[in-house]
Amino acid sequence: MKFLFRKYQLNLINKFENFFLRISDHEEYGWRVDVKFALIAFLISIFFAFPSLWLYFQPDRAGRLLYQMLLAENPLNRDLPPIYQLLGYRFLVPSLNYFLGLRGFFVVVIPVLSSLVNLFLLSRIIRTRTNNNSFTLVNLIGLSLTWFIAEGTAFWGTTDSVSHLLILIPAAYKVNPLYFIFAIPSSLFNDERSIFACAFLWLFLIRRDLMNNNYLKENGSNLFNLKVTKNLILTTCSMVIGFILWILGRYVIDSGIFASAPNISVVTNQITNFWDFFPKYWPSQILNLLSSFKWVYFFPLLLIIKLLKKSSNNFIKNYGFNYKFYFGINFLIFLSYSFIVMINGDVWRSMAYTYFFILESILILYTLNEDLISVFNRWITFLMLATPVSFFGVNLSSQISFPLPFVLLRTYFGFGEKYMMFLKKLFIFVPS
Repeated sequence: MKFLFRKYQLNLINKFENFFLRISDHEEYGWRVDVKFALIAFLISIFFAFPSLWLYFQPDRAGRLLYQMLLAENPLNRDLPPIYQLLGYRFLVPSLNYFLGLRGFFVVVIPVLSSLVNLFLLSRIIRTRTNNNSFTLVNLIGLSLTWFIAEGTAFWGTTDSVSHLLILIPAAYKVNPLYFIFAIPSSLFNDERSIFACAFLWLFLIRRDLMNNNYLKENGSNLFNLKVTKNLILTTCSMVIGFILWILGRYVIDSGIFASAPNISVVTNQITNFWDFFPKYWPSQILNLLSSFKWVYFFPLLLIIKLLKKSSNNFIKNYGFNYKFYFGINFLIFLSYSFIVMINGDVWRSMAYTYFFILESILILYTLNEDLISVFNRWITFLMLATPVSFFGVNLSSQISFPLPFVLLRTYFGFGEKYMMFLKKLFIFVPS
């Protein structure tokens, strides 16, 4: 019996391998492979985690989406509820909607397309660093069912995917350092949490450039075993300038020159109220942290176990790079950010900004043990497909993004409310 199961498993894997070869082997240009992989992962993502149409089609229950529509008509609109006043600082996408003439439900076009482009960029990053098409597509499917991607397609009121796109571009392609003067403030004027993604990106670029043997000549001495290059200096300076421009922009908004300053006291009060809030709701906060990437978190966990088994000198000797020290910095930023976002209600969205930490874990694991992570990758993706994309309310109620067929049945035929009363609680929450 065990032999038959293994034989069936091998046949299934071989079929997938043949499928990967058919769709990618004869392509002359790598970008075409990435387009195909992105489309496959995107379709799987929206099939398994489709927007809650029965809520969005009700103006009084559309949540943040309603205010995205209002801001598309006037990005300087301050007539928003206290909880949404923070959107006054996040004017990038509303401004794009305004100038492009995207109104009503068309405001979802930019975030949804950004999620698709993000999958393309992820495919390029993973494919070019592993040279393994089957691994890339399987991994991409798993990542497409995390909130990092699904948030842009399943939660129409949010625009985080645009920030992710701006930060992923320099990871997928080598860009002029001047790009960051534009990209950093743009991503931050879409969501302030992008600053942590930028920190991970800076580390990512350091490793990418150091592992490239044909890179620029050294300029200066080693810094903690990291060579300081001209490109690193220019990139860092551009990032700092971009950050300063964002600070200046915030000052202009607060000055009330163009419109009244947003009142974000509801948000800032979360900091002072944290010690009253967290003891009551820490279970849901921890669950939301885990729900952001779900099973994909096992990649960094496995990497940590492998790194602990060997010394830094061993990695430098065998790979020419101190993976242990490098990943230790990434992990420290990850832990620090995890503690900081516990003051937020949407921890699942906040943790999505640690995608570079996840991505680096995958790429480093592939370098250290290709065979192990290839098998591990299939199991992780299977588990991602088998479990719903969801997060949790403060009362531990599960809030699920349902598959497309279920959403259509629920929206147009009342399925769930009329025929499955025990699921009724799953349909009463407003995405926000």
